[in-house]
Amino acid sequence: MKKYFYVAGMEEDWNAKHYKKRYFGRELSPEEIEKYGIRVECHCHYPCLNQLGGQGRYRFTLYSTESENDEMDEMEVKLDYPTIIGWEGYDVALNDPWDSSPSRHWEESLVERNVVTFKREIPSPCGGCSMRYKFVCKCDP
Repeated sequence: MKKYFYVAGMEEDWNAKHYKKRYFGRELSPEEIEKYGIRVECHCHYPCLNQLGGQGRYRFTLYSTESENDEMDEMEVKLDYPTIIGWEGYDVALNDPWDSSPSRHWEESLVERNVVTFKREIPSPCGGCSMRYKFVCKCDP
């Protein structure tokens, strides 16, 4: 049996001259989790309770599932409800200060999908997590 991983959630980053929001997909419903034998490995979020969180925000859930087929590098799971994956935001850091209207520099690359892809390796951003393979929230005491 091989284990496969999928990350859901979103992250935001901003400062005076940019705002970026990345969507990794929505949390899976209890019905989808039960239907496909998916396991919730870890929840991770920032800021935590009683933190101000000046370095952006994120909220991730790491899911896993297993397959007897050792040949596959990834597997797709069909969702009951679609999810949004992609990013949106603006960046005016390289423009003249008089031309720094966020509304004129808004970009987005969003895709609605009915499937999610589970991969053998833990995908970014959880792949670089210091709690990797321990599967605990980084803010738990």
